[in-house]
Amino acid sequence: MTERWKSVVGFEGLYEVSNLGRVRCHTEARGKGRTPGLVLKPNSIGPRGYQLVHLRRPGRKAKPAYVHTLVLESFIGPRPIGKEACHYPDPTPSNCALTNLRWDSRRGNLRDKKFHGTQTRGESHPVAKLSEEDIKQMFRLRASGMTYAAIAQRYGVSHSLPHLIFKRKIWAHVEVKA
Repeated sequence: MTERWKSVVGFEGLYEVSNLGRVRCHTEARGKGRTPGLVLKPNSIGPRGYQLVHLRRPGRKAKPAYVHTLVLESFIGPRPIGKEACHYPDPTPSNCALTNLRWDSRRGNLRDKKFHGTQTRGESHPVAKLSEEDIKQMFRLRASGMTYAAIAQRYGVSHSLPHLIFKRKIWAHVEVKA
């Protein structure tokens, strides 16, 4: 595939982004420590690994920007209302090639994550307070007659959480013997 370059939206004349997911500094953006045409080295952010670069206007602080968003905005157009950037068919967050990106709904993005097996749910979710074994134990406690409130207090969670669990609105992937 031939690499094509376009100006970064909002940073025209300063930075360019390629259809292969690379970002480079334009001649006018040289400034301190910048070389014209220099391809920026992206930084991974957090455990999710999305590529991030810092773009700077002369005399201003650097602004962080996700590479996949820069590619989509420059080659496809502005983000439509209610849409987000999706990596597909390759779920790797560092693959920012235009052929691997699209604007899609949150539902479409979650469908992709489920298909790829990268969906965070249950214990793998970053803010999970419970384990699968906790969920199974909660069902045993409820079967023995313990109230929702008592179960919530025992596990240090909100009173509404056991209700959502028992109605299978959340943690539905955990198999519980009846």
